Amino acid sequence: MKTKEYGLLRMVSMIAGAAVVFAVVFLGVSVDTQAAGEDTVEFVPVQEGYYAVSGTASKDIDTSYNLGVAKIGAAYKEAGGLAYLDVKFMKKNGVYVMVLSANDVNTLKNMHTTTMNWLAQNAPSIVPSGTKRSDAILKAADWVADRMTYDYTAVNNPQLLASYQNAMSCYKDGKGVCTTYATAFDAMIAYLPINPKTGCVDYTCTSAVYIDAMLVANADHAWSAVAETDGWHMYDITFYDNNNLSKCPQYLDMDTATMNDGFHSNITTLLAGYSENTYASK
Repeated sequence: MKTKEYGLLRMVSMIAGAAVVFAVVFLGVSVDTQAAGEDTVEFVPVQEGYYAVSGTASKDIDTSYNLGVAKIGAAYKEAGGLAYLDVKFMKKNGVYVMVLSANDVNTLKNMHTTTMNWLAQNAPSIVPSGTKRSDAILKAADWVADRMTYDYTAVNNPQLLASYQNAMSCYKDGKGVCTTYATAFDAMIAYLPINPKTGCVDYTCTSAVYIDAMLVANADHAWSAVAETDGWHMYDITFYDNNNLSKCPQYLDMDTATMNDGFHSNITTLLAGYSENTYASK
């Protein structure tokens, strides 16, 4: 279930930048914006073939990385922990900024297009119109759990592990690791258009609202956060699946005791308004 640990192996190299480059980054001047629903992530050109991820400036690499995962994950729910990208960092005056190559930016965009096309073709049969919002979340969790088989061989295979850090590994192949479960669930529920008048899924609604979901991780595991009016609620579809045995419902909308089970502490994800001791529970 390793996620960030392997991601860190790929982000140790640095790209030198001039002061004018950092002026562009820190002033937030963007010439390339990619939207997914209402979320955006800005890629700022810093030198030929490379883009800084706006909003990732920090005095330490770990925080810059976590900011980048949160920024990219807000727009690309299917993207996962970015272990499959060649993440780099620029540094000036002790401040780091996450940098991606043009190829990596295209990888994210192409993955997003592929994911959205798959969901457009398949989501209506998985979560039909007329499904209540709460039931839609459960249907998505059940579908992902039923679809997925955890691939334990990936734990000792960094290349295979990196390839599983996205939703399409679930949708196409039904195999992966905890990040696969989480991103497949997140992308699916975030795709569902909810009619604000009925509170139900409605693929014809022109004024739909959408469920916000984010990848949550610590050094060893990944799961999902779903936004409700009272805060973020935690869903662990990997543990819910229980190795394809009888499902464990305590991992859907986890309560305090479940969150303190030893697997869900030391969260590295940066969620707006969230702290480890103040998450919402059922």
